[in-house]
Amino acid sequence: MHEKEKNEETLGIDFLNEVLKFCLKNIIWILIISMVCGGAAFGLTKKFVPEKFVSQLKLYASANYLTEDIASANTEFTYTKSIVETYNAVLQTNDYFDIVSKDIEGVSRADVINSVGMSVIEDTNLLKITITTDSADLSLKIADAIAKTAGQFIGDIDENAIIKVVETPEKATKASAPNILLYTLIGALVGAFIGIAIGLLREITDTKLRSEDQLKERYDFPILSSIPEFTQQ
Repeated sequence: MHEKEKNEETLGIDFLNEVLKFCLKNIIWILIISMVCGGAAFGLTKKFVPEKFVSQLKLYASANYLTEDIASANTEFTYTKSIVETYNAVLQTNDYFDIVSKDIEGVSRADVINSVGMSVIEDTNLLKITITTDSADLSLKIADAIAKTAGQFIGDIDENAIIKVVETPEKATKASAPNILLYTLIGALVGAFIGIAIGLLREITDTKLRSEDQLKERYDFPILSSIPEFTQQ
């Protein structure tokens, strides 16, 4: 058993040595293609992938109902959660998106719908609203319009609604996407694989014999003689 494990360990070491030799032999190919692909990924990302800017706000949502009307704390939590989910759904209607778009010149309902993401923060009365566009100014304008109009819109539907802005939107100072470094690293990694593939292809198609050891490996014949290597004095 120990002998078998020793043989397997030896084979593993031999394999790693062969891999290392292969990589060192083809290191120039691998590095050049990796750098070219990484540079191409960087350039293409900068040129063709649009930047995205995010503004967000949080709204506290509740309703001014009498606590004694609710049988228990558990029922109150469930009821409040239902209210918050309802208000979240109300703010994702076309009627509300029309109100937001009319508050911003040159912005359509479709623009607002495509840029806004809303969700209820788990186990809270908070609505998280995220606005993502290709302009930091536009993202902030839409966020400000929502902060200004959300309470009034829900209040017109439910006079007991309580909607407060607990996190005011801010202008993004840098793009949230694309991740240029990530794309560049992926490009370089793909280039490295291409370089390795080219190296393997060269190894497979190379039929030249360059040493006595290669001759022994390929043909099972005894070597009768060899020509020594001559060097000029």
